[in-house]
Amino acid sequence: MKIVVLSGSPKGEYSITYQYIKYWETIETGNVFKTFHIGQLIREIEKDENLLLDIVNEVEKADLVLWVYPVYTFIVPYQVMRFVEIIKERGLNKAFSNKHTSQIATSCHFYDHTAYNYLRQVCNDWKMHIIPGHLADMGDLIEKKGQKRFKDYITEIKLMVEQTDDKIKPSKTNKIVTIITDLKEEDANLKKMIQIYQENSNCDVQIFNLNNIKIKSGCLGCLHCTVEGQCVIKDDFQEALIKYVKNTDAIIYASKIEYHWFRSIWKKFDDRQFCNGHRILLAGVPIGYLISGNLSSEPNIRDIIESRAEVGRVYLLDIVTDESDWERITSNIKMMTKKMAWALEQKPERPINFQGVGGMKVLRDLVYSMRGMLQEDHRFYKKNKIYDFPQKQKKRIIQGYFIGFFMRNKKTRIKVLPKLKQFMVAPHQKVVENAKAGSFNN
Repeated sequence: MKIVVLSGSPKGEYSITYQYIKYWETIETGNVFKTFHIGQLIREIEKDENLLLDIVNEVEKADLVLWVYPVYTFIVPYQVMRFVEIIKERGLNKAFSNKHTSQIATSCHFYDHTAYNYLRQVCNDWKMHIIPGHLADMGDLIEKKGQKRFKDYITEIKLMVEQTDDKIKPSKTNKIVTIITDLKEEDANLKKMIQIYQENSNCDVQIFNLNNIKIKSGCLGCLHCTVEGQCVIKDDFQEALIKYVKNTDAIIYASKIEYHWFRSIWKKFDDRQFCNGHRILLAGVPIGYLISGNLSSEPNIRDIIESRAEVGRVYLLDIVTDESDWERITSNIKMMTKKMAWALEQKPERPINFQGVGGMKVLRDLVYSMRGMLQEDHRFYKKNKIYDFPQKQKKRIIQGYFIGFFMRNKKTRIKVLPKLKQFMVAPHQKVVENAKAGSFNN
C-alpha cells in the first residue's frame, strides 16, 4: 500500500502526531510512505509550483492519503487550511478524487471532532473515500492501550483499502446481530438495504421492527427507575430491550430520515431507555447505521449518531446511506458486514474524542453530585471507575509544574524553549525506538 502523508504540524518531524507515522512504519512492513510536511513547508508550497506539483503527482499514485495534524483551536492548523485553499485555487483537487483518505490528529480532546469534521467535508467535496480517523490524546502512543487502539486503526484501514473479493464472505459464526428498524411497506430502499446486509452477513441476523411491539408512551419523567433500575410502565418495552438490545452481540440501526430525524417511534423507544439512567451498558458493542435519505444535508443527525457512539463507548462501524447508486451502496454494506465480522472477533477500540470525553465528564459530575438519588448510576460509576477526576492525573500535574518552573526565568526560558519540542516528543520517539528493537529481535 502506498501512503501519502500530509503532515500539518509546523513542528515537522518533532510533532507528536508525526510519531504515529514513524510507529506505523516500524510495526508494519510492506507499505511505502511518502511524507510531505505541509505545515512546515507551506510558504515554499505557495511559491514553488514544482513542489506543489510533486505533492499532487504523489497523491495521484497513492492508495491512501493520510492527513496528520495537531488540533490547537477548534479546527485544523492554519497551514493545513492554507494547503486546502491552494489546491482548490489552482484546480488540483481532481487528483484527490476517488482516493481513500483518513486522518490522524492529536490534542487534549478539546473540540478535536470539529477539526476532523472540517477535513471530512473537504474530502467529501473532493469525492474521496473516507475512512474513520484516529483522534488521539497527546499521550496515547506512550500507553499500551493507545498503541493497541492505533493498531486497530491500521487494521481497519487495511480492511477498507485492500478490499478482498466482494463474493468472499467471512466464515459463519453464532454471533447475533440485531437490526433495529421502523421499516414500513413503502420503504423500498430501506428494505433493500436490510436485505443486502442479511444476505452478506456471517452472523445470525434478527430483525426487531419497532412497529411490531406495543409501547404505550415515551418516558414520563417519574424517576422511579433511578432507584429500581426499571421502567414502571407495563408494556412490551422492557422485554424488547432485554432481548434485542442487551442480549445481542451487535446492533444495526435501520431507518428513514423524515423531517430532520427518524420517525417519532424511534424517540419513543429511545426515551424509554432512560430506565438505564446514565449507565454505559453497550460499551464495546459494534454498531452500524443503514439510512434512507439525504444524510449529507442533515449534519445534526450525523452529530447525534457520532456523539451517542462516543459517549456510549460503542464501536461505530459505518453509516451507509442510499444517496449514491446501488453498486456503491451494495459495496458499502458488504464492507460493513466484513468490518462487523472483524470487530466481533477482535473487539477493536478507538480513542474517544471531544464528544465522548466532554459528554462523560458532564454525566460523571452530575451522577457524583446527585449520587444520593441516582443510586443505580452511582453504583455503576464506582464499579467501572468512571469517577476519574482530573486531580488523579499526577504524572501530568508534575510535568506541568516541572516545565513551568523552568519557564519562569527569562534566561532559562531562552535555553529551554528551543528544546521543548524535543522534550515533548522524546517519550513518543522512545516508543518508536522500542518498536524498532522489537522488530529487529523478531
